[in-house]
Amino acid sequence: MSEPTTETITLDVDAPAQRVYALLTDPTQHPSVDGSRMVRERLDGERLTQVGQVFSMQMRRRLPGRDAEDYVMDNHVVALVPDRVVAWRPGPQGGRPIGWEWRYELDPIDEHRTRVRQTFDWTDVPEHVVRDLGISMPALPTQVREESLRRLAAAVTR
Repeated sequence: MSEPTTETITLDVDAPAQRVYALLTDPTQHPSVDGSRMVRERLDGERLTQVGQVFSMQMRRRLPGRDAEDYVMDNHVVALVPDRVVAWRPGPQGGRPIGWEWRYELDPIDEHRTRVRQTFDWTDVPEHVVRDLGISMPALPTQVREESLRRLAAAVTR
């Protein structure tokens, strides 16, 4: 049996899907909901409105035994369905996506609550990328991603 290459976590949020979608399609809000605290700031662009759009984010990572380093990620929008789906594939600045995907699926529970499913999919990540970056998959522990969903829930209920 092969290893899984996706991981999905879910949280019910006390906000309508439209509000959650509005936050996810506004990358200026991403640093406030990032549980890893790697996302620093949005560098360019507008609200996410179409597949194929690219938005750049200033990032910072701390790897064991190394000083913190700043870098830029270009995020390529691969799915956008109003009030239902937002997904992007990160890649190095000016480059192609690395192979992993962040996907948020929104399922209205009722007019005031939404079930948010966040999926991290690393199916298309080449082994050499994992080796060269010195990471394992999934790239972020489940607890960090759960913190991101809790922060998202807090942000949309303010």
